[in-house]
Amino acid sequence: MLRMSAAHVATQRRSLRVLSVVLGACFGLVCVLVFWLLSLRNPLPPLSAEDFHAAQQRWRENGPAHYDIEVQVSGRQPAVYLVKVRHGEPIAAYRNGQQLPQRRTWETWTVPGMFGTLESDFRHVAMVEKGTSGPSTPRLALSGEFHPHYGYPQVYRRLTLGEGSEESMAHRIRDNASLITANSSEVAWRVTKFTLRAPEDE
Repeated sequence: MLRMSAAHVATQRRSLRVLSVVLGACFGLVCVLVFWLLSLRNPLPPLSAEDFHAAQQRWRENGPAHYDIEVQVSGRQPAVYLVKVRHGEPIAAYRNGQQLPQRRTWETWTVPGMFGTLESDFRHVAMVEKGTSGPSTPRLALSGEFHPHYGYPQVYRRLTLGEGSEESMAHRIRDNASLITANSSEVAWRVTKFTLRAPEDE
């Protein structure tokens, strides 16, 4: 009886180990599937020109003149940008910790610079919708979120559908995955830090 009991206990332990492995594998698979489904559904809301203009107005009313902004960019040329703005003008800009040598590029990742990118993207969207686009006009799907108080683009995704020029920076498809082709490309950014500064801060 003791031998049978010991064998029974050993069998139960082996069964529990197997069950744990199976459950662990199933849990991992479920996590992967959930992540995949969320990615397909694209939780970021599609952006409209009205969203854009409302965010610009919030920035005009509430945007600070002195701030540091860090932006993480993904896509063909991923990088992390840091720009220091004082009195509304960039005084320094860095890409992956290295200062950008050309001052004319510093404006790109300021808030007005990002709004300039969005303005260009929405202009292309409007041209396609109105039927006034040309062969080189990119077909874009834009999504993202603006800061509720300051209005700067917190997250922005731009998906270029099929062939088209990559004239500006970022984003993603609305809810129609069937529009994605082998020639589609996505660029995105996320503001990871936005810090208010004093005029004398370096």
